[in-house]
Amino acid sequence: MGVRAVNLRELSTESREVLNDLPRFKLDHQYFRANRDALLRDHDGEWVAVYKQAVISAHRDRERVIRDLEERGLRPSAAAIRLVTSKQRLYFF
Repeated sequence: MGVRAVNLRELSTESREVLNDLPRFKLDHQYFRANRDALLRDHDGEWVAVYKQAVISAHRDRERVIRDLEERGLRPSAAAIRLVTSKQRLYFF
């Protein structure tokens, strides 16, 4: 099993859009780290959607954030969405 190059024309339109969005998506995720204190102050306990390095939706209900994005004509996968919380999260493996 190896890695093979993929011709971008072979990808679906949505896959091409996701690939094209990766640099911006990375910046949107970096926004969370860079603005952690302000996000905690303003949105603690909320799901926050960041798109083009700006908060475009925030709500305690994640599904409401997704509906907001869809109402704006955005794919939910186009935005960086995270739960902003000051509470420590435990992970079990």
